Amino acid sequence: MTACSLHNPTFTLLHDKAVIIAHAYIATPNTNKAQHKRQQSACVRALLSKTLCKFNITAKLQDTHLPYRLIGGRHGFVSFSHSGNQVALIISPTPCAIDIEIHPVSPAIANRYYHPNELMLINQAIAKQSLIAALWRIKECWIKLYHGRLHAGLGVDFSAMTLPDTSTQLQLVRTSVAAGHWVYHQPRLQLNAIFADDNVAFD
Repeated sequence: MTACSLHNPTFTLLHDKAVIIAHAYIATPNTNKAQHKRQQSACVRALLSKTLCKFNITAKLQDTHLPYRLIGGRHGFVSFSHSGNQVALIISPTPCAIDIEIHPVSPAIANRYYHPNELMLINQAIAKQSLIAALWRIKECWIKLYHGRLHAGLGVDFSAMTLPDTSTQLQLVRTSVAAGHWVYHQPRLQLNAIFADDNVAFD
């Protein structure tokens, strides 16, 4: 088993404390690419164990198929993400997804896959790269949430889910574009998450 030591874990409670977002750094990242991927996987699960312990949640992870679920506790769904030396997760009673991405997203990717309204927003932005990256993370969350459906999140207009491009504060936004969903923004950690209201139907 790949060893994992976490540094500076943080926990955020949302939505009347029903939703938990956790983040941590890998204390000693492995320099071997293949081993680092295994380390990321081990560390995000270590973060889950730490989160369950912190909030006294007795549950087991069911990760044989998507969406991942927690069995035996009041929180039903879990989503993982990792990038570089960072790992993150979201636990929610409703379907959820999280994405953290520390690497820049190419403007060419945006020009190819983003909705025209998103591109217009980017062109007007001061911090263009930050907005490109935030939109990419939201799209990645949408892919995870709907398991690759809805055009895999690419070409879908998420411009109304974003914050002002100069914002550096974490915020929770209820979106009318994708009715019944909440979008969590944590610009400092380059992290976004989406979770559904109770009345949103999923297959």
